[in-house]
Amino acid sequence: MHNSNTLKNIQHWMQQALIFPGQVDKKSIDINVSHTSQLTASESLGIYQRSYYARLLSCLREQYPALCYCLGESVFNAFAQDYLFEYPSNSYSLHELGERFPSYLQKTRPDAELPEKKQEAWINFMIDLAYFERQAFIMFDAPGDEANLLEKLSDNMDDNQLKPQRAIALISTRFPVANYYCQVRDNQSPKLPPLHTTYTVLVRKNYKTRLVTMNELEYSLLKNFIEYSNITTAINQVITVNGVNQVELMKDWSKPKGIREQWLKLGVFKLMNR
Repeated sequence: MHNSNTLKNIQHWMQQALIFPGQVDKKSIDINVSHTSQLTASESLGIYQRSYYARLLSCLREQYPALCYCLGESVFNAFAQDYLFEYPSNSYSLHELGERFPSYLQKTRPDAELPEKKQEAWINFMIDLAYFERQAFIMFDAPGDEANLLEKLSDNMDDNQLKPQRAIALISTRFPVANYYCQVRDNQSPKLPPLHTTYTVLVRKNYKTRLVTMNELEYSLLKNFIEYSNITTAINQVITVNGVNQVELMKDWSKPKGIREQWLKLGVFKLMNR
């Protein structure tokens, strides 16, 4: 029992030493870390501390590649290191390391107390980009319905039998961050885009994430379809809230190459009763 408690205490001490390197006193380092003829105990611990944070920073750069490109690696690392001090890794997996990074950037923005209209546009862009990249990242492992996606519509199928699959993310941004993100992923060198509200949908099909930009009406319809899992209810909600014409909306929905066929090709629908 004594050895178990000692091991547990040392593990806890080491974790704190790695997460909060500036708070470790030399006496405790000398007690818990062995020295060598070439390195003192503090120097040996320093190697682990630097390697630990280097790995975490590398992981965050991998999860937010477009944001890292936009800020530059040194500035991104500075933001990321402050984030890690406030939200140290607490999971055996690094998959969730960047989960709170977008909200952290929003919370710590230097103009947070200003009215929204007076806030810096480039900061809004960075935050929108961070939220988008987080959604794109988690889509890879999100629960989905790859084996049950609907491939074609039968003639006798009622629209209300259609159900949305699970691996869909809807993202409304103040800037066209999806296009910026794709350009960075394609090794291009995009510039900061102008303000332009953009509606983006991420859908996973055949284990590949697809990205499509929709207009506000289509985005609203899909959002309601996912919420209510019933297309008639979704259409009625859009008509009520957006004030659109019912006849025109139904025509856009059901015509050849209309909204329904586009969503089918995209992989929005799953098989009935699944």
